[in-house]
Amino acid sequence: MESEISCILRACNSNIRLINNSCVNFIRRQASQVVHTLFRVSRFSASLQIFYYAPPCINALLLNDMR
Repeated sequence: MESEISCILRACNSNIRLINNSCVNFIRRQASQVVHTLFRVSRFSASLQIFYYAPPCINALLLNDMR
């Protein structure tokens, strides 16, 4: 018997194939945490920011990921 989440994922996969130039990939949790942290910080900035170095808010996450 197939689980409910498995049915949902299969339906999503079928639907995503109908959209041109799209793909779905697995993202490691650490990468997701970095993106989530950057998003939380970006809500407080009204203008475009370009970072030439990793912002301090994600330094610990990046260091953990490199181990």
